[in-house]
Amino acid sequence: VPKDEIRAAYWMKRAAESVVNAQYWYGRMLLEGNGVAEDAVEARHWIGRAADTGMTDALVALAEMMVNGRGGPANHAGAKDLFDRAAKNGHSGAMFALGALYGGGHDVPMDRSLAVTWFRAAAELGHPTASLMLGRYLRKGLAGPADTIEGRKWLEQALQLGVTEAQEDLRELAQPNPGPVVARMDAGD
Repeated sequence: VPKDEIRAAYWMKRAAESVVNAQYWYGRMLLEGNGVAEDAVEARHWIGRAADTGMTDALVALAEMMVNGRGGPANHAGAKDLFDRAAKNGHSGAMFALGALYGGGHDVPMDRSLAVTWFRAAAELGHPTASLMLGRYLRKGLAGPADTIEGRKWLEQALQLGVTEAQEDLRELAQPNPGPVVARMDAGD
């Protein structure tokens, strides 16, 4: 059967009236403009309906829309709550997102210890960017004492998972640490 995105969208919308998975997928079609005109507001509505049932992927998609203000107002605190629900279902992307929200720069109180906790949970599940961020937090001591040995471990995992950005962090770790610079005065000064 030849691919027909318009017909697929038609049937997906019909199914979305009563099927949770169809609500989510029709929302994605609207969000991406697959077979229908792109409509982030309508996408947020359909993805929100699926999220209301507790569907993990819909919780994450809606939370991402809320962080970015796509299809409606930005709501970082609401997104945090949705990411938290998805993280409790084992979604590593939601765990990473919680780490990022708690890391600062969002309308959520910064808590770097919680950021590390969530980055670690996601990294342990093999999330590439969470591995990078956990490595950086540990290496730089952003949430406690620096731990370059464990930091290196997570940076190496990030690199193995395809995050080439980790190479620079690993290069910096390989540089000898000269220690603090101490000014010395020569007796002739």
